[in-house]
Amino acid sequence: MSAPKSAAATGQQQFGAGSAESLTRSVQDGLATTMEIPKKIMEANLETGSELLTFMSRRMKAQADLFGGIGHCHNADEAADMQRKFWDKVTRDYSEEMNHLAKIARKNFETVSGLMAPKTNGGDDQRRAL
Repeated sequence: MSAPKSAAATGQQQFGAGSAESLTRSVQDGLATTMEIPKKIMEANLETGSELLTFMSRRMKAQADLFGGIGHCHNADEAADMQRKFWDKVTRDYSEEMNHLAKIARKNFETVSGLMAPKTNGGDDQRRAL
């Protein structure tokens, strides 16, 4: 009769059946997340850049419209009224844009931080596997 084989001789890991698969799955999930984070950060930067350029385009168009309009004014009061309306709109537009950019930033922050947050089991699979 032969002596019982040790766990090492049979090729089984000491940390239990199924734990190796769990650890492998956990590492694969971690690597997938690590690869996803730079992609999401780049998407966030591009979305923000696109929004800023679109806003700047609208502001430049409004500025051009102001200059064109002032050139057609018949008196100083008409020109002053046009400038007052322009600056009122500038104030509203910048306020609205800052709010919009804050929403974009919040959404992107939640997306990226959600990727970096521990999984719902709090990493128990990894701890159990060790």
